[in-house]
Amino acid sequence: MPTDFKQIPFTELTAYRNKLRACAADVEATSTVVKRISEQLSEETLVGRAGSSMQEALTGKLAPALQRFYEKLMEEDSDIAAVISGFVGTEQATVKVLTTKS
Repeated sequence: MPTDFKQIPFTELTAYRNKLRACAADVEATSTVVKRISEQLSEETLVGRAGSSMQEALTGKLAPALQRFYEKLMEEDSDIAAVISGFVGTEQATVKVLTTKS
């Protein structure tokens, strides 16, 4: 696959990182709510097969998916932080980012 560089203004990169962190905080808050609902279901708030099925879906599917999504957000945040730290103290207004063309 051919690669190319894309110029991204430094201010846009930092703004994107801030949005990424806000998204990660929302995902973390959602995970907390999912965990709390799952705990309530396990205490038989909703009884029967429906309650058990919902609790299994929350703990077996949704919670792990949210965790993986959160980890990916943090991985991207870490990558952006590394790029930003490389340009702190320089006078460059844009950052070159390697992209892959498909």
